[in-house]
Amino acid sequence: QGPKTMAALGFATPGYSGQAGVVEGEDLLAFLAAHPATADRFVFKMAQYFVADQPPEGLVARAVDTFRVAGNLGDTLRSMLYDEEFCTAETVRAKTQSGFEFAMTAVRRLESAPTNHRQLRNQMANLGENPHRQPVPTGYPEAGPAWQGPGQVLPRWNFAHRFTHGQFGQLSIAWNTLLAGTPLSGIVDLLLDRIVDGQVPEGTHAALTEHFRGILAQLPANPSNNQLRGPVRDLAGMIFLLPEAQMH
Repeated sequence: QGPKTMAALGFATPGYSGQAGVVEGEDLLAFLAAHPATADRFVFKMAQYFVADQPPEGLVARAVDTFRVAGNLGDTLRSMLYDEEFCTAETVRAKTQSGFEFAMTAVRRLESAPTNHRQLRNQMANLGENPHRQPVPTGYPEAGPAWQGPGQVLPRWNFAHRFTHGQFGQLSIAWNTLLAGTPLSGIVDLLLDRIVDGQVPEGTHAALTEHFRGILAQLPANPSNNQLRGPVRDLAGMIFLLPEAQMH
């Protein structure tokens, strides 16, 4: 009760009592919403999520200007997505996927259709990001270093291997459908396109091609789907372990 002042913010209130006390909180929220620092911080966090851990200063500044017009989130995001600095060498594939993003990327890119969502959620927990279960209010980490440590690598390897090899039961991949019409010589490119948009160094592409060619040499000239499934699963699991597969 009584007058209150937050000198650091420049906020003051005469104070309210009884049921009118809620007005005091609403006044503070309105003050914070209009405060320049709120726009700076809020827009930076948006840009960090959608663009890069360290988004371009010019992009952030222009998005802040948009946000300050009316605080419209749609307009602010649109400003980022259409900004000249949104799609550059510094921002494309510049963010490390979180555990949730890594799992969902794998599921979507290989067109898996999970029927047991609890099972998928449990795998996300193993990857360090159980949806809506972070105990602290700041949420799961956004910046890359938190998802690049040694504690993150092995769970991702395990997930990639088990997912591509059909060890999650109802979280399966229709390999015959994915490979339909693809010649043996095109399987490496198909999986690279599927998993990392084909964006790997030439040396990586050559190494994967040579490796898979060696595996095929051990199979009949025209292998059946069953004979091919194991090598294809191994190859897909290997691609998910590439540095490029950790980024988005």
